[in-house]
Amino acid sequence: MSLKFSNSETKGAAILSIIILFFILTKHFYFDFIQKNTKITIDDTTLQEQFQNFLNTHKQDLNFVKEEDLTKLGIYKNNILKYRDQLGGFVALEQVREVKNIDEQTLKILEEYTFVDKNFIPKKLKINSDEFKVLLKHPYLGFEDVKSICNYRRFEKITDVEVLKKEKLLKEETLNKIIPYLDYC
Repeated sequence: MSLKFSNSETKGAAILSIIILFFILTKHFYFDFIQKNTKITIDDTTLQEQFQNFLNTHKQDLNFVKEEDLTKLGIYKNNILKYRDQLGGFVALEQVREVKNIDEQTLKILEEYTFVDKNFIPKKLKINSDEFKVLLKHPYLGFEDVKSICNYRRFEKITDVEVLKKEKLLKEETLNKIIPYLDYC
């Protein structure tokens, strides 16, 4: 049994084959052309410049950065965050210099890509009611400082910074640093 095609059916099959072949070849050629001509090459300096621009326009508040944020800046020291928490927050960027074992490179990065909001209100120490060990945890207060504060407040309330100055409960240097962290309630 043989199949016979009419003349018009044979021509139709040939034309259909040519059309299919045309689409296959042009599709393949078109995508090869697009792939070869749309590759974007960016050198490392361009990427570095773009990253610099991004960081410069997206400075972060040091009181709210997380460990991941510091890692993105190339800082792998969580002692910055521990110190921030011990302080109750940074009131000035210069306080980062007080962090133990911090190097100049890290300081430069932090100065360039972070800031401390001037309106930030740190966690306060209740100088008249916090326990001895709570006061002692603050990095600016030593054992003798806390002892003199606790001894004084047994008899009289500390109402303001002037009492601390007048009674010489803290050294001048300590007093200047601790003022933003004190609550006299």
